[in-house]
Amino acid sequence: AFVGHCKISDKYRLEALLDEVITETLHSKEYVELCICGDGDFDILASVSAKMVQRAEGKQNSRLVLIQHCRMENDEFHERFYDEVRYPIDFAIDAETAIAKRNQWVIDHTDMLVAYVEPDRHDSAWATLKYAEEKCLKIINLAVS
Repeated sequence: AFVGHCKISDKYRLEALLDEVITETLHSKEYVELCICGDGDFDILASVSAKMVQRAEGKQNSRLVLIQHCRMENDEFHERFYDEVRYPIDFAIDAETAIAKRNQWVIDHTDMLVAYVEPDRHDSAWATLKYAEEKCLKIINLAVS
């Protein structure tokens, strides 16, 4: 799974790191679901990198999955871009709570987290990283590598 800040500055360096991590993961695993939340700059970069790596390496052992916290106006685009779109939580809650619950769901259903979380930015990405640490997930934090 991927999680990171909505706004990031060093996009070019990050693109190369994402390509490297995704390629390595696809080569080292029999099957991989690349789960992305789709809420900001990092998620967009991760989605594009995953799609590009899939095109270069083939999609036979991977699936690009968008995990949404609610239905969006551009769901039709998402359904064409991603291999699958999932809505794992109850929509009858406010957006902030829905995002937090979605992020916890993602961590509860993944083996590894690729993150872009700066240690001094305490936002929902930081909270998700801390939750992943509590769950003892394998974490690659590209903001500190």
